[in-house]
Amino acid sequence: MNIAIIDVGSNNIKLEIHHVDSHGNHELLLKEKVPARLGHQVFITRKLAKQNVEEALEGLKHFAKLIKAKQCKKVIALGTAALREAEAASFLKQVQKKTGISIQVISGVEEARLVYQGVRGSTSLGEEKFLLIDIGGGSTEISIADGSKPYFLQSLRLGTVRLKELFDSDDKNLSRKLMEKYIDKVVEPFLQEILSFGVKRAILTGGTARNVASIIKEKWGKVEEKKGLTAISPKEVSKLADYLHTLQVHEIETLPGLDPQRADIITEGTILLAKLLESFRIKEALVSPRGLRDGALVDYIERKLERKFYKSKQKDIRKEAIFYLCKKYHINKKHAKQCANIAISLFEKMPQAEKFPDNAKDILYGAAYLHDIGLFINYSEHHKHSYYIIENTDIPGYTPKEKHLLALVSRYHRKSAPKKSHSEHQALSTEEQDLVYFLAAILRIAIALDKSAKSVVEDVDVITPTKEEMQVLLYTGGKDCTLELWDVQRKKKMLQKYLGMNIDFKVALKP
Repeated sequence: MNIAIIDVGSNNIKLEIHHVDSHGNHELLLKEKVPARLGHQVFITRKLAKQNVEEALEGLKHFAKLIKAKQCKKVIALGTAALREAEAASFLKQVQKKTGISIQVISGVEEARLVYQGVRGSTSLGEEKFLLIDIGGGSTEISIADGSKPYFLQSLRLGTVRLKELFDSDDKNLSRKLMEKYIDKVVEPFLQEILSFGVKRAILTGGTARNVASIIKEKWGKVEEKKGLTAISPKEVSKLADYLHTLQVHEIETLPGLDPQRADIITEGTILLAKLLESFRIKEALVSPRGLRDGALVDYIERKLERKFYKSKQKDIRKEAIFYLCKKYHINKKHAKQCANIAISLFEKMPQAEKFPDNAKDILYGAAYLHDIGLFINYSEHHKHSYYIIENTDIPGYTPKEKHLLALVSRYHRKSAPKKSHSEHQALSTEEQDLVYFLAAILRIAIALDKSAKSVVEDVDVITPTKEEMQVLLYTGGKDCTLELWDVQRKKKMLQKYLGMNIDFKVALKP
């Protein structure tokens, strides 16, 4: 199958189309870029400029034609810093209407995770911890990771377009001084935690890093290959920053190794990179050609095919994030795990589940673990507290939309089912409302089937002897489940209403 990946960035909009076979192997078929600077003035006004919107729409229309011509079965379109910070709802609707492309605006932490995925998928990191830096137009994504997992993920409001527009002045020396102070201020809250890892080498991704390495190679010839990547020293980056600072844009445009479209922002990008390498005490930097789009592809393949196609022993980032929240908010992990196991087993065995998207199980899994997170605030109305905490917490591995649905499923694990008066639920599409209702109904059953919190139900099965009746078989291994049978009779109403069927729960011997 062919898969299209679109990166709607602050400086460019980029498209890649890959062919992916049944084993997860992939081949790049097409690569294009549209220089629509959506980040122009966004980080000052929070508004998307009309001209840039028009350029972006034309570019995305062109991409839509290419996607159709290549018969892509899946389109993944990701929006980053500019769309995170702009009032972008109207633009997103226009794109959907005029091109059929649905853009997911991802969080900065999720962007950092996907960049790591992209690097990990092509580079053997081993056990050494690296600092990954991805400088974009509006933000810079930072992670600390080895070949198994990331240990730190963060997004900084530092980017080439942002810095260019915040510190554009005729007094270049004053502008640089103020810019570097601003960078220090943004980095300061995270500096000690990053330094505590003792990382000495960085992996750089993104157009700024690649152009910096290319200019250094052309001008001074001081680059070498390590781990199959281009190695540059922080001193060379600092030297280049000082050199670019003395030039005018028309002089920069002619530099060998530079993409001319970056001429007006490469100075800011190089100053930022030099400052970050200095602040984080990096001794050597390796420049990777991989990044966000590669990570999105790797992530999709691993989710879709439910297999690992790379030698790395990376653990599931979503599960690690969920487990971290369980620990942070003192969730009963044994009960949460039992609820998740029953919920997923029930979901997989119900024929109605086939109509839902691939990520439905991930949403249900997260909600099963986190439905009681609101107890950290108070028992009273803790389902609403759960919604609030999840909605306002970064959960790496989940897109903002997935996290929102997860929060709503958790919110409806008890008390009232969704109503027309619930604005958050009503704002969803019809398909999303249907998904939330179904998953919440299943979650209620799973919670009831661990009422005693003793994990007495080992597994479940589903049979439908008639169109009006469903039987759920409970395999308990002979353990007493009186409490579970009592509670599930009270909690089955929501699922019965959804299915339009009577549900009977019976203890059975596993065949």
